[in-house]
Amino acid sequence: MKQQRKPGFVGVAAAAMVVLATAQVSCGGGVGELIAVAAFLGSGGGQFQLEPRPVPATYGIFDDAMTLSLTSDATGTVAPDLYASGYNINVIGVNGVRLQACSNRSGRVEGDRVTIGNCFSGRYENVNRIVSDDGTRALYHEFDPNLTTGLWVDVNDAGRAFKFVGSSVACEYAGSTKRAASVVRRSASITQAQVGQPFTLVTSGITSLAVVGGSTWTGEFIGISGLRLRSGSTTLELQRRNLQPPAACP
Repeated sequence: MKQQRKPGFVGVAAAAMVVLATAQVSCGGGVGELIAVAAFLGSGGGQFQLEPRPVPATYGIFDDAMTLSLTSDATGTVAPDLYASGYNINVIGVNGVRLQACSNRSGRVEGDRVTIGNCFSGRYENVNRIVSDDGTRALYHEFDPNLTTGLWVDVNDAGRAFKFVGSSVACEYAGSTKRAASVVRRSASITQAQVGQPFTLVTSGITSLAVVGGSTWTGEFIGISGLRLRSGSTTLELQRRNLQPPAACP
């Protein structure tokens, strides 16, 4: 098995946060309630591996790569801004022949949308994969978002939120109730069973978020500032917001 190595250049975080859809729910003749169906998409800078689709018979996971630097609109630097909705892209390195048209190009991340010069356009499927508009190329990124900055708020119920402290501790806030939780993270990885085979992606996420006296959740980063949690048939869409928790955690 060929295992993806961690990139030598790791750009600092860039963010994109978008609500993909909302549904208007009416109750009789009263005021409707907006129910958010959320995906807050985007990723950080660093090295992205190219997977042509279909994968050529002799193609290996290290054959083509592109290193991106994402620049904050607000500061003009690569300082992390986990609440931004758009970033500028600069291609600062290309390996292999299939991405040479992107060399030294610039572009834009806007929400889940990615455009690099006239050489690549597509959308984030999740924080670790971008798929081109025509479906013939995918870019994979071993990137694990930071959990601890900001407050993760349920986009459908602002009274519910999670705060993460370090890598293994969290608190759930529901109204006036605070409950402790333990966290087990899942790191992103890209592998290829053998040359000529499609890539296998393990997305960055949460293996277990166990709330004391509450539910145990699993989760996936749908963006650097978006997290989807599931417990049984229940799904929560969380957005990272620049807020303080209502009470100290832990």
